[in-house]
Amino acid sequence: ALSELLVQFGAIAVSLSALSDEHLFDSNSAQTDDLWIETRISALLYEDTDLDTLLPLIRKRIGDEHIRNYSIDSLADKNWVGEYRQNHQARIFANRLCVCPDWLEPPANVEQILWLDPGLAFGTGSHETTGLCLDWLAKQTLENKIVVDYGCGSGILALSALKLGADHVYATDIDSQALAATIANAEKNHLTANLVTGLPDTMQFPEADLLLANI
Repeated sequence: ALSELLVQFGAIAVSLSALSDEHLFDSNSAQTDDLWIETRISALLYEDTDLDTLLPLIRKRIGDEHIRNYSIDSLADKNWVGEYRQNHQARIFANRLCVCPDWLEPPANVEQILWLDPGLAFGTGSHETTGLCLDWLAKQTLENKIVVDYGCGSGILALSALKLGADHVYATDIDSQALAATIANAEKNHLTANLVTGLPDTMQFPEADLLLANI
């Protein structure tokens, strides 16, 4: 596949999207190579990538007749940390819980503040389903409750449950980077004492009062 060729040449990221408004639905079949009739392929490459070698290989791999057009653009050097950070903000849920990136000042008069750095894991509170879960969670009485967070991502739900009074939380994810982010965020918030983390097949889950699964 073309994406594999791009990765072999050191592509940092490769994405495929529809060139038109055509929809592609999962047929639940074993077929894995279904794509749009016209597909846009975008790749992020290092500046020193050998394009003189790569472009002929692309033409040979898929054929000139299948290439409508292509373009090569250079990205301006930016403060990428700053670009990343400006897209996040403190968020308040049910007037009780604030999820705040650790580089921002939290708003005043909030009962609980969860300091969060998502790292490479999913979960900042900005996604609609995460926000709905947090809003619901902040309205619950969690004192003396045992909570399981299945698919914990950054740990945002698990750690929010602890901030809101849960007795113990068991957080699991199939992604080791997610578990690392959860542990780092727990340490940042001094919540490690009542948190258990691990891969699903290594965890022993107790009988829980609440199961969270924002997956």
